[in-house]
Amino acid sequence: MTDEQVLVAVEAQREWMEELLTRLVRAPTTLGREDAGQAIMADAFADCGLAPVDVPHLWTHPPYAAVREGDWLYGRGAGDMKAGLAAMTGAVQALRTAGVELRAPVQLQSVVEEECTGHGALQT
Repeated sequence: MTDEQVLVAVEAQREWMEELLTRLVRAPTTLGREDAGQAIMADAFADCGLAPVDVPHLWTHPPYAAVREGDWLYGRGAGDMKAGLAAMTGAVQALRTAGVELRAPVQLQSVVEEECTGHGALQT
């Protein structure tokens, strides 16, 4: 499949994606009350031919232990914003180390619980 074919295939799903986003935005999902959004995503996954797995939130290691198993790092935030923070900061570090002169100022922001406007999200 060519890049152009991928773009055409994705564009063909625009209406479906917009409807999914609309349903997600309308769902009252706040910290500790994510069930409505998860139900919408379970339906969306099923639409895609995927079999959602309802996994209880059980840890095999303490949540803040940062345990590496093969290529995976397990722990709170390892696949969410802590990983995103490391990735965006690493990108800037890589460019600076490579001697790239940036043409514009770069601003990185880090907040906790950004989904519920907690701990600095409103100020940024």
